Amino acid sequence: MRVEVLRVVDPSAGIVAFRCDVGAASGRWMGPGIAEVGQFDVEIDVPDEVSAWTEVSSAVTSLSEVDTEILVAGEIAQVGEGDDPVVTIRLGTDLLLVEIPGVKPVPPLAGLLSFQVPEIRLYPYPL
Repeated sequence: MRVEVLRVVDPSAGIVAFRCDVGAASGRWMGPGIAEVGQFDVEIDVPDEVSAWTEVSSAVTSLSEVDTEILVAGEIAQVGEGDDPVVTIRLGTDLLLVEIPGVKPVPPLAGLLSFQVPEIRLYPYPL
């Protein structure tokens, strides 16, 4: 996902404020160096399991921040089979893998799912 880091909120913790095609939020920079302002290609990671989620009817995928939580709304692209708790969420043109234990009944593919997490991580990579 292409993001623009707008500011470094907490340099010692690597917390950055950023925006992208699907919204704006803050996240923990996981690059090899100190976080900087600028444009980067990153993989977004949700480090913890998603414990609560809801199906939503809006056709818009988004990434935003509500108080101290990150709100993600995306299209369900794939659901793990059997005991696999991994759900693939489409955010705009990018994919996000999240662990949602007990995700039964299985949400419908192409349906929209919304959840909140305390943190997301940004892993920069070169193109």
